[in-house]
Amino acid sequence: MTKKSLVVLAALLCLAMLPMAARAEDPPIVLDIEDGSIVINESTYFIIQGETNENTITVSEGVTANIMLHFLKIDLSGDKCAFNIEDSATVNLTLYRENEIKSDGPHAGIRVPEGATLNIIGEGNLEVHGGAAGGAGIGGSSGEAAGTITIGQGIVLDPVVEAYGGGGGAGIGGGENGGGGQIIINGHLIEARGGNGGGAGTGRGAGGSGGTITLNMGMVNTYCGDEDGVAIDGERIIINGGAVAVNYRGSGSASGIGINGEEVIFIGGVLEAHGTDRAFAEGVVFKPPLACLYWIDDESFGVDWKSFPEVGTTFPAIGNEKYVGIVGRPSPPQNVVAVPGYEKATVTFDPPEQDGDNEILHYTVYIFSTDDPDVPAEGIELEKGATTIVVTGLKNGFKYTFKVAANAQRDIISPLSESSNTVIPGDPSEENGGSGGCNAGAGGLILLALFFMFVHKQKRTKALNL
Repeated sequence: MTKKSLVVLAALLCLAMLPMAARAEDPPIVLDIEDGSIVINESTYFIIQGETNENTITVSEGVTANIMLHFLKIDLSGDKCAFNIEDSATVNLTLYRENEIKSDGPHAGIRVPEGATLNIIGEGNLEVHGGAAGGAGIGGSSGEAAGTITIGQGIVLDPVVEAYGGGGGAGIGGGENGGGGQIIINGHLIEARGGNGGGAGTGRGAGGSGGTITLNMGMVNTYCGDEDGVAIDGERIIINGGAVAVNYRGSGSASGIGINGEEVIFIGGVLEAHGTDRAFAEGVVFKPPLACLYWIDDESFGVDWKSFPEVGTTFPAIGNEKYVGIVGRPSPPQNVVAVPGYEKATVTFDPPEQDGDNEILHYTVYIFSTDDPDVPAEGIELEKGATTIVVTGLKNGFKYTFKVAANAQRDIISPLSESSNTVIPGDPSEENGGSGGCNAGAGGLILLALFFMFVHKQKRTKALNL
């Protein structure tokens, strides 16, 4: 079997991971970058391999191309873009083995301008460098906003991607003076570093505006560059899960910031923001529907838990902390229902709608009563997975309600659920004594009925004798 046949076979196995809608019936076309620059103007499969320091890849406008990179290395000089996705083009990029792409001048390593789309999957690795004059690693060239960039599918065999901006370019996002575009990261290991001219690790280039960044899962490390850079910088930042670390990698003389955005939404996972100046830019509106906040001590990195601010608040007071961590918090349990019994009540409930990407270890039921002063304040802990409990020791004739909290990893407790219905234990059959009385009463009725039947029979007999 020839080397080219082996490449095609390996590629077909890797391409099998593509969604069905993205697959083609024909075998892929194998191209070697050493043979010259590549221009793709048809929607089919390509495998690109080889090394060059002068040839480039271009995907023409309006084309949807499925491309696999296989041991590809492009290291350019002389004001060139190594991999150019033109306006309105879409590239589904599969990574296989080791790949490296470097542009020069103001160009992005992989250019994805506004209107273009790039989806990266596969089990290989990719290292991308933007040109030193303001190009993003992946995204816009200098002066350009990024298009739509999606990395990973949220599976084990997701790619490892390293993206480095040049000058004021972002690692992933806009070139210098360019907006962040639409960035969606599902991968399991992503590293993005902004250029030394203040580019964000992920998001806007230095001087740029706009951009929506969504981090769904995996491990994401993002670094700002020197000279007042921001690690994650966008108009809207959404963190849905996984582990995200934002860091400053400057010289120490500049005021690096961890996260800056007009709106930051944290839904779940783990976030640690480190900045030379501050973790969050002052005035950032942070919306934590399911979150808990802690500070990390500058010296020992020991965790010191703090209560989270209210939804929609800003960080003028605590934003100057250099190290801030957030972990996901489950939402409250739902649909708490209580059924009364004799000196007891059976309480059932449903799990939270969201767990904050933080495993729920067990639930705790709390008892409330305006009548009973002996209600315990600490609550009753259920076994893991249990969503029903019989609460005993209640007083008959007293009113009770119940609320439930979810206890998650890292000592995180959800907000309390809404209150259950009000129950009054007691009566039903008065437990043991009540049931006996009920049986005695039934027996009495039977005897009484027999007595009347006997009397009626006697009267009838007398009447017949007459």
